[in-house]
Amino acid sequence: MTLFMAVCDIEAGSDKLAYERLLENLDRTESVMPLFIGQIFETADLEIMIQAKDVESLNDFILKRIRSIKEIREIMVYPITSFKGLAQFSLADFQSSYSGQDTTVEFPLFTVKLDIEPTKDIDVYQELSKITMSDTVLPAFLGYTFQQADFDIGFYFFAMGVQSAWDFIMELREIDGIWDTDIGVVTHIKSLVSAKDMSQVLSQ
Repeated sequence: MTLFMAVCDIEAGSDKLAYERLLENLDRTESVMPLFIGQIFETADLEIMIQAKDVESLNDFILKRIRSIKEIREIMVYPITSFKGLAQFSLADFQSSYSGQDTTVEFPLFTVKLDIEPTKDIDVYQELSKITMSDTVLPAFLGYTFQQADFDIGFYFFAMGVQSAWDFIMELREIDGIWDTDIGVVTHIKSLVSAKDMSQVLSQ
C-alpha cells in the first residue's frame, strides 16, 4: 500500500458543493482507502490523503470518484514514498476533546515541503523521524515525495496555533541539509476512517 496526496482546485463559489459531493464519493474500496480531507490555503482548495494498493486502483478511483465531480477543475496527485508515521502520534493525547472520526479537528495541519541538499536526504529524513510530540506541536508523518525539483521530503504536523507552528518550523530550518521550506496549512480536517484505522496507517 502506498500513500498519495490528491490536491484539488475547485471552481470559485463551488467549494461547499464540491466538498459535500466528495464526502459522498470517498467510500473505501477493496484497494483504495481515503484517509482524510481538508481545506488548504494555497493555489488549490482541497487536499485528500489516500492509501492505495497500486497505481492502477488509484487511477480508477480518481477517475470515478473525484474527476467525475464537475466542480473540481484540476487535480494533482503525488505519492508519499518511504512513508513514516511518527512516534507517539495521538490526537487524543494532543487535544483531549477529540472524540473520533465524526469530529472535525479544530487545529490545523501544517504541511512543510522540504528542499534537501544533495547527499543529505537520508540524514535529514532520519533526523526528522526522531521528532516527538510537545505541548504545542504534534508531528504526524513524513515521507519522500520527489514531486518537484525543490520538493524532496514532506513533513506534516499539527500545531495549537500559528506562533507554535512558526517556532517549530524555525527549528526545522536549523537541521543540517535543509535548504528551504515551503509551508501550507490544512484546516477543517475531516477524517474519513476511524481513529483506530488512522492510527494503524500512521504507525506503519
